[in-house]
Amino acid sequence: MAAFLPATVFYLFPVSSHAVGLLLVCLILMGLAAIGGIRVLSPSLTINWLTMIGVAAAGLLAHGVIAHALVPSPITQLMQSLVFLAVMLIAIYLLASIMQEAANALPQAMGWVTLAFAVSGILGALRLQPPGASIALSFEKSVFPFTEPSQFAIAFSTFLLHACVTSRGWRTLAWLGFAGGLALMLQSLSVMVAVTLAALITLPIFRLAVFAAVGGAMLTFVDLQYYLDRLDFGAQGINGVESLSRLVYRQGLELASDAFQRSSGWGIGFNQLGSAPFSSPTADLIYRILRNDSNLRDGGFTAAKLVSELGVIGILIMLLYVFAAGFSALALRRYALGRLHLAPAQVVGRAAIVGVSIELMVRGQGYFSGSLFIAAAAVMLLYMDRSRKREAMVTTE
Repeated sequence: MAAFLPATVFYLFPVSSHAVGLLLVCLILMGLAAIGGIRVLSPSLTINWLTMIGVAAAGLLAHGVIAHALVPSPITQLMQSLVFLAVMLIAIYLLASIMQEAANALPQAMGWVTLAFAVSGILGALRLQPPGASIALSFEKSVFPFTEPSQFAIAFSTFLLHACVTSRGWRTLAWLGFAGGLALMLQSLSVMVAVTLAALITLPIFRLAVFAAVGGAMLTFVDLQYYLDRLDFGAQGINGVESLSRLVYRQGLELASDAFQRSSGWGIGFNQLGSAPFSSPTADLIYRILRNDSNLRDGGFTAAKLVSELGVIGILIMLLYVFAAGFSALALRRYALGRLHLAPAQVVGRAAIVGVSIELMVRGQGYFSGSLFIAAAAVMLLYMDRSRKREAMVTTE
């Protein structure tokens, strides 16, 4: 539900972001909890989580007030964003509780969702897409329920990585081959990055070399100018036309640099990007091309948004994430090679931590997206699993 519903609402209805669909997901989870459909397994952990939500909201509010004094921005938007964040964090805890209670069924559930992504990708490659109402359908390509291939890649990356890590032998190569072919058919650099990441983590050195050689041979039959154009930030694009993907990424870098300098490293406040004053020649160019600023608030990629809005704190968060993602990637590689045992909940959690790197560093959708929601729930699941084991050890003693 969280993987597809936010994107579906964004695709079918004239809304400005995935936040509307994510709010619907949150309300459904909270409604299930209200009627007893979700069993909270640890009252003490619940209290700790609610306390953490309060502390986080208070901290972000204090940060935002100081940021407002440095760089004027709408306080009402900050308050609304904090309320949404609190609702989202409560729903994250509820989703993690569901995942923990059904831990043994997680691999099967992940498998079905991955197959759904595969079908979505195939239909997108064949251009068999329903009509949509979203403003983002001004883009040339869509992969229902995602309005563009990069959004599909963001959501698919965690599930692709999980499928490759939990498969063995030819099945892993089949998933990588399928996803690689999909990246070429969709002309999506983001999907290609997700495939490369999965291959680096799951394949032994020899198979990785063979996979790279076969992939390189196949690329000789493909026009690579589309992908090279998106990697070369100094080029003028195909036929002198700038690549929109490259422009969006450059916009994120400009916004982060501008906000950091304006606020002296403090940041402009939580979720205030696009509302506070900014200077970005690339953002102006994108507006002239699209006639809307739909890419402005998400910062192009989420790391840029974090640095823009939280300043030095955002940089520290990203450094902490890089450490956690690196640790999780090494653990997943050892698991994929049969050198480490991980419980299903740990595999899902670590796949989500690594998979969300596409959204953080390649192409983002803001904080209130389905992929970040699932990643946060997976991290919470890891914490729940560790707490459960700790409590079991104490009980045994």
